[in-house]
Amino acid sequence: MNDEKNIDKVNYYYMPRVLFLFLRFDMVVSSIMLSAGKKIISLIFWMGLAAGTVIILDSIFTIPDEISGILYFLSIGIAASSVLNHYR
Repeated sequence: MNDEKNIDKVNYYYMPRVLFLFLRFDMVVSSIMLSAGKKIISLIFWMGLAAGTVIILDSIFTIPDEISGILYFLSIGIAASSVLNHYR
């Protein structure tokens, strides 16, 4: 029985050092962080602008639905990615 490895036993030796990092207050400068609400509003705005642009272009020009659908989802994805990477 002693030779078997106990998989339920967890080594917590490194945990105090890791938890000590969470006590540091200078890890994040909160004055330059954007609040979650502003980030979500900015995300919705730019995604709406990208989607609206595609819908307006689709109504002005005769674009097949297959192309406009792909362009619609790509523009929303690019807008979301750009906003999230900008406010990272």
